[in-house]
Amino acid sequence: MINILVIFCSAFTIVCLLGLQSNFVRDKNKTMSFIFSGLIGLCEILILKSVPNAGLYETIAFVLGGPCGIVTSIVLHNQFLKLTRKDKDGKND
Repeated sequence: MINILVIFCSAFTIVCLLGLQSNFVRDKNKTMSFIFSGLIGLCEILILKSVPNAGLYETIAFVLGGPCGIVTSIVLHNQFLKLTRKDKDGKND
């Protein structure tokens, strides 16, 4: 059961970070792109250690982690933009 959770969380996190990194690269945010690239590498190590003997449930966890992660990255990036974009009065949009 723990392996299933680790695989789901790792797949979720990798795809979420990739989605966020894609937006940061598009926005030319070098610092965030650098940080997220390192985090993606760490998550990939967890996946590589966890999936060599994956069964059906581990495979399902891996496949479900991606779609959940990309949707979360969209929500998080929108929140990041709201926090970082301020109008002339210093208020959030």
